[in-house]
Amino acid sequence: MKRGRVLQFGVMTAVLASGYGVMFTVLDDFRDEYGIEAHWLGLIVGIGFLAGFLSQVFVAPIADRGHARHMVLAGLGLNVIGLLGMAAGETLLVLLIARFVSGIGMGMAVPAVRRIVINEDPANLGSNVGLLLAADVAGFAAGPAISAALVPSFGIPAPFLVIAAACVVCVPLVLRVQVTEAVDVPTRRFAFDLLRDRPMIAALMMGAAVFLMIGTFDALWAIVLDDLDASEWVANIGISLFALPLIFLSSWGGRLAQRIGPFRLGPLGLILGAGFMFSYGLLPTGLAMLGVGVFHGISDG
Repeated sequence: MKRGRVLQFGVMTAVLASGYGVMFTVLDDFRDEYGIEAHWLGLIVGIGFLAGFLSQVFVAPIADRGHARHMVLAGLGLNVIGLLGMAAGETLLVLLIARFVSGIGMGMAVPAVRRIVINEDPANLGSNVGLLLAADVAGFAAGPAISAALVPSFGIPAPFLVIAAACVVCVPLVLRVQVTEAVDVPTRRFAFDLLRDRPMIAALMMGAAVFLMIGTFDALWAIVLDDLDASEWVANIGISLFALPLIFLSSWGGRLAQRIGPFRLGPLGLILGAGFMFSYGLLPTGLAMLGVGVFHGISDG
């Protein structure tokens, strides 16, 4: 697969991920404009991730049976339907259903995209998977910016409509690409069947540890900085500075892992990350935390 084609799939991944990220700056609008109580807002966000998890476990393995292209197209379609529902919905039930549908679509499309890219260019697996990860992070980080730019002038539905339109634009890319589908149908039915492989368990544990640190960082960053009386700009720029190395270094990190081995590089990154996480609880100022956060982002990338 040519590098340009991988980049196009990276753009598609970023577009899909931006649908998740766009939520985080409209939650207060849902509360103020639609009267949705605060404790339901977390459910609106969380149900999308739950749907994505269920879809990846039970539906995504169909891509391994010769249907990767169909899974991407179906996932894009469901994501568009969900985004349109988010744009039109003004009640809790409608927003929950729309978010669930969008999550199912994401869970179908993203693993199928990765399968296509990996199978078409196995010689550059590390670089290509790293690029897709970078695109995923970039799209998620761009979501709040899209909302912040569009909602004040065009209303709450605007960012969802824009991302839905971008998903539709991605459809011709999937239709044009030549996909080498599986000849031998795998015996595994569900993603849980992969847990029979010890290397897969190790990889999942490393991935879970990384995202546990990222989730903890996101949840506590602003709170800890507020307790330290840090300037507001430190909190605002911190998340972006943490994400930037993931965006720009993931492709290089993938190549490095392919060259020296993921089970050598991964534990080193986790040890460094654990040290950075420990230091956040000891640092006396917001600027010190910001400086450590930059190196933490580089380590994760």
